[in-house]
Amino acid sequence: MKTNQMNITTIFKQSLFLLGMAVCSNISYAQDATIDGIKIFEGVGEVENVGYYNVYQEDGEKGKFRDYTINFLDYEYNTIGKEKIQLSKRAGVIHSESNDSHLAITFGDLKEKSHLAYSFDKNGSIAGKIELTPGKFFDSKIYKSSNGFVISNTIREKLMSAKSTIEIIKVNNEMNEIWTKTLEEGKAISITDILSTENGVAVVYTSGKGMKKESYNQNLMRLDNYGEVVFDEAFANNYYYYPNKILLEDKNTYVFGSYPEEGKSRPVGVFGIGFSPEGDVILKEEVSFEMDILPASKGIMTEEQLNVKDAPQFVVNDAIKTDEGFYLITETIRLRPAIGGSVNVGTGGSGGSLSMNTAFIMGDFIILKFNKELGLDQVKFVTKEENKIVVQGAVFNVNVYAHMFTSQNMSNYQFCVENSEGNPAMVYTIIEGYRNKVRVGIADITTEEMVTKSEPIESEMGKIKNVEAYKVLKNEVGRLSVFLYKSKLISYYNLNY
Repeated sequence: MKTNQMNITTIFKQSLFLLGMAVCSNISYAQDATIDGIKIFEGVGEVENVGYYNVYQEDGEKGKFRDYTINFLDYEYNTIGKEKIQLSKRAGVIHSESNDSHLAITFGDLKEKSHLAYSFDKNGSIAGKIELTPGKFFDSKIYKSSNGFVISNTIREKLMSAKSTIEIIKVNNEMNEIWTKTLEEGKAISITDILSTENGVAVVYTSGKGMKKESYNQNLMRLDNYGEVVFDEAFANNYYYYPNKILLEDKNTYVFGSYPEEGKSRPVGVFGIGFSPEGDVILKEEVSFEMDILPASKGIMTEEQLNVKDAPQFVVNDAIKTDEGFYLITETIRLRPAIGGSVNVGTGGSGGSLSMNTAFIMGDFIILKFNKELGLDQVKFVTKEENKIVVQGAVFNVNVYAHMFTSQNMSNYQFCVENSEGNPAMVYTIIEGYRNKVRVGIADITTEEMVTKSEPIESEMGKIKNVEAYKVLKNEVGRLSVFLYKSKLISYYNLNY
């Protein structure tokens, strides 16, 4: 089989510079890179403290089975390793994660009905492989752990069924199984988050069945280093009391998310719950939008100026642990009917006609500062311009599709970095029509003022239309990398902050 040569072209150009009240940067020179000769792009991600990886099929690949190239780059976009894995043409990347020494990637192969997890060392060489139990579709997620990984594998025998068996698998860096905890059918329907530390593994999951929201529980389970259950407790009896993030502080476990009114489904505020090592609830705080958040903005800016009018819904993007407590980053979203026009995300909602689509109006961020006792110390608004993403089907509750915010890169929020003052600063994107004109902004979440007006970066990258894939990636301190894929070409843009 003849393949076209893969060319990596490195060019120097003036770096993109930041505008706005929240961030500033001097004009400097930076290195960007492009990779061409790509037939099918499969995935991109970070390799901790090393750089990035790309998965793609090179030009010339054809036939029922293909060579999938995994290309490792350092922070200056130099190739440091390259591996090829043979899979069928109906295979693809499911998820990836890296720890301090290895990268793990799961692949699903529809033709071969195989579900595989590979690990790679940071020179790009294959370190190990494990076969996961396949279902009707592939639903695996990887979480980093010391000296290895934890893999959740949700197995469904029917495409439209909520019935599932979930495997939680602890592996070492070579993908050798250490232990497996199986949640049998009827025990859990989905995993929300997993966190692994030297003290064990914490799992947040949803259980239940039926049509009533009260028939579902939100649960926290702690496992020890041998996979044995320390405790397994329900903390909410409502499908829509939605957990988004889990943290461990000393021996206590904290879960953050959004909650509805009693007996309702629409999120009206955010919560934080602290659990003792025995699974007892020792701390709990619910922050209402109407009673706690909106009054804090009175006299500062109008609801229209804050982009939070018409009682928005909430997604908890992240929880940042500090010496004083926690910062909770929430994203405000308003749902509106979208009649006609194009659909940006075709995997959500019910139905698929143009008359049943939903526009997600992505508004401002609300930053909540909690102390160690989960008392609310500060409400802060990070304002930005709105952008709209149209999801197929009729959507009434944003948390039903919370998994798509990361898997489909719908969320404006990306991650937090440390700025030049040593403070956590959040990185966000603004896009037009989902994948047009990608712009990036950064805002310090720790400043004392209640309102931070943030403007995104204005750059040549923000003029590119019809981007097929994009991702913001961490680089060395003071720099971000933005990955774009369009027309068989991978491009990396440096953003200094």
